[in-house]
Amino acid sequence: TFVGRGALDFNTEEMSLTEVVEIPKINVTGQIPQNNVKVAYIFDRENPANYEQMSWAEFHNGVAVGLQISRRALESLDKQGIRTWIDYQKTEYKRYDHAGLMFGLGLQGLFNCFTIADIYFNLRTCNDSRIISTILGLATSKLPSNRINMSEIILKAFNLHLEFNYSSASEVKISRIVQSAAMISIGLYHKGMSKKSLSETMLFQIEARPFNENNRDRECHSLCAGFALGIINLSRGSNIPSIKEMKLDERLLQYIQGGPVSSAVPGEGPNRGDYQSSNLLDCGSINTQMTAPSALMALALIHLKSGNKSISNRIKVPDTMFDIIQCNPCLSLLKVLTRNLILWGDMQPTRTFVYSQIPEIVRFLLESNQKGISDKFYLNSNFANLDYHNLTLVYYNILAGSCM
Repeated sequence: TFVGRGALDFNTEEMSLTEVVEIPKINVTGQIPQNNVKVAYIFDRENPANYEQMSWAEFHNGVAVGLQISRRALESLDKQGIRTWIDYQKTEYKRYDHAGLMFGLGLQGLFNCFTIADIYFNLRTCNDSRIISTILGLATSKLPSNRINMSEIILKAFNLHLEFNYSSASEVKISRIVQSAAMISIGLYHKGMSKKSLSETMLFQIEARPFNENNRDRECHSLCAGFALGIINLSRGSNIPSIKEMKLDERLLQYIQGGPVSSAVPGEGPNRGDYQSSNLLDCGSINTQMTAPSALMALALIHLKSGNKSISNRIKVPDTMFDIIQCNPCLSLLKVLTRNLILWGDMQPTRTFVYSQIPEIVRFLLESNQKGISDKFYLNSNFANLDYHNLTLVYYNILAGSCM
């Protein structure tokens, strides 16, 4: 809802430069239809356990407000004036909606007026939402290249928030969600540069095992590493020497299909050692439920609009009874989306094209009557284990991926 509101009202809100931007409150009141009784969700910003459920909703609410602000009023100011106005909006560092507002301003490119002191004051708060909004805002703003040492300072700020850059003896603790934002920021800052060292680092992070007992947000960490890897090699395909040398396509396809864990990735970074978590079972095989979404997004961005059928043909949606039973339906959406982003030129805005993405067996099982299905598959040993709920999810996820 907030993303849609920000896109719909983008740059439409005229405002006074002497006023603090007001962020509307989220309506958390519901009504029970049977007796028309109104029920309100009560959350307390001072109670972390209670506020956590609403925190990121408030963050995105703030982002939407930041995107609504018209740049016309701000363009009349010089950089010092914009800095002063942005600083005037920072009323409460701990509130997620105010951090979201800062990120919205960063998405509009308004952080190009920041000085080293501004970056420091925003990052020293030790508040996750404020740090995320600052580093992502810096990465998405177009910063002038003629400012002395500014690029180096910004890259240091990004790398400072990656815990795997520190030695295993270090006691630095950085939340995974901040590290995930830092990886995305590095990817955006090096968009399309195909740097081998960065590509290797992000590839390791897709599969990285935990190096301490904090296993929270592992999927987020892996997915952001996949996006960062794809952005670094955006639309470069497989013809870049660095990519060929790394065998990047083969390694990403292995993350989708599964196999043994690479011996080159003992932990989250080269200095972490062979750590074994006490609350996470490591069976020696790639956890495709975690790595497949990351690898799919990386392949989609690397081969974006390339028409590379040798890659797209190896990304298969479930097309056998066994695959339908064993698959994760959500991956079907990402696989169809990835294939279509690669084969961009083959897409057509027609119903026929959308339904052509669905394997014949999936359509037959859902659209035929029970007698017809039994007559065709009664000798198939997997038919007795078919879960129609899973089958339905596969069908609609493929449709959703085609429409996206």
